Amino acid sequence: MKALVVDDSELVRGRYREYLGELGFTKILEAADGFEALRALPDAQPDVVFLDWNMPNMTGLQFLKKVRPAHPDLPIIMVTAQGGERLVMNAIKAGVSDYVLKPFTAEVLAERLENLQKRRERRTS
Repeated sequence: MKALVVDDSELVRGRYREYLGELGFTKILEAADGFEALRALPDAQPDVVFLDWNMPNMTGLQFLKKVRPAHPDLPIIMVTAQGGERLVMNAIKAGVSDYVLKPFTAEVLAERLENLQKRRERRTS
């Protein structure tokens, strides 16, 4: 599986590399902001995007709003240190697939990926 990790923190991207590697991802592409991610997306063709909420240049929500119309089925998991109800509702309205609160663990990522898979299976059955 391929993942696109969009986060401005090198430390956080390192955690993703570690955790997603443990979960069997064979390719982990990285972007430090939404603009980098937009440029990488066509060639990357990821199975899932892990998207930070707060980033310079282009926020996660701005990225989501630009990408969702062209990629309605691409799983996008918003990752944030802020868990406010308004934030979550804005992300849901913009089409986020799921969200994770920081700090996260490999187990939390595995759980979200499993939830996405179950939803996908329900839609196809």
